[in-house]
Amino acid sequence: MIKLIALDLDDTLLGSDNLVSLANRQAVAEVAAKGIKVIISTGRMYISALAVARQLGLDLPIISYQGALIKTSLGGRVLYHQPLGLALARELIELARLESPAITVQAYLDDQLCVSRINAKVADYCNISQVEPLAVGDLAAYLDRGPEKLLYIGEPGQLDRLWRELTRRYQGRLYITKSKPYFLEFLNPLANKGLALRFLGEYFGIAQEEIMACGDNFNDMELFKAAGIKVAMKNGVEELKLAADFITTSHDADGVSVAIRKFVR
Repeated sequence: MIKLIALDLDDTLLGSDNLVSLANRQAVAEVAAKGIKVIISTGRMYISALAVARQLGLDLPIISYQGALIKTSLGGRVLYHQPLGLALARELIELARLESPAITVQAYLDDQLCVSRINAKVADYCNISQVEPLAVGDLAAYLDRGPEKLLYIGEPGQLDRLWRELTRRYQGRLYITKSKPYFLEFLNPLANKGLALRFLGEYFGIAQEEIMACGDNFNDMELFKAAGIKVAMKNGVEELKLAADFITTSHDADGVSVAIRKFVR
């Protein structure tokens, strides 16, 4: 019996219009009314995920920043926090500068999106996430402690190469993943969706086999490892589909609703 459902947001619960469809809202409301816990698990900032949680009427901890921060939605109590080391964050900012001026770096500190300057990539990101950026000039100098996450925005092929190279270089020191083709994300190795979901399973006394997870991208691979039932979106990456127990319809065809109605009795 499913007692907890972990849902990714972008390209999973949210459609291409960045909204939760009526069918998905209804399915979430139905299972929540049965006492099943519905947890948002996202790479987004807490404040961005909180807006979706409030739309759905969910008063439960939110997994944000790929698992670097778990925080309650009502009282804002921090349950789990694993920020990136400050020295590593500054090193990654400098690495991006040396690699290419086309790479935009975003740092997330105290639920504030910090950038050197606001460009089209930053503006597009903020439009989707509904957050306000803070332009700080010298980003590395501005950081006075480790951020929750660091993000590169760039050309997919270049980011794929960097993903391979930096995974080897920083093995054991960083968790590196992709949530979209043009996003490369850097986190504390103790920060991923799987570790966060295991933490909440223990927190609520829910076993792995009683957990269902839905996702679409590489950053959901760890989430799947902590779930009993693994659901990949039809629009998801092939690697995640291969790891799934079930491939539901796309994020634009109420895929979360389809999965909930299949597995939750």
